[in-house]
Amino acid sequence: MASSTGPFRLAPHAAYEQLFASLLADQTALNSSDLFFLYTDNRFGVSSPRYCDLAAAALAANFPNQYKFDLSAIPAARDTQIAAIQAIYNKAHPNAAPPVAQPPPAASAVPPVS
Repeated sequence: MASSTGPFRLAPHAAYEQLFASLLADQTALNSSDLFFLYTDNRFGVSSPRYCDLAAAALAANFPNQYKFDLSAIPAARDTQIAAIQAIYNKAHPNAAPPVAQPPPAASAVPPVS
């Protein structure tokens, strides 16, 4: 489970919760240069981390009574936990559901020159 004293820990506030919840749909994989701040608490490593995993870990660290997340779990188990966190958030905030991550826009086709 996420540490309650690690770098993911902030003073609980609704704006933080909304921000982290908005990132739960972002399954973009982090590359090694993105991981400089990743906290492992000397207990585990993280396999194939994504932005949604870090957002879920931040929610669990900052709102431990509402959300549970095991960052050390395999990706499929993390997906199940993230879905549960999204459901809890959406139920508690029915009018403020987090936005769904959209893929980057496709490059527009350039019309042929005649």
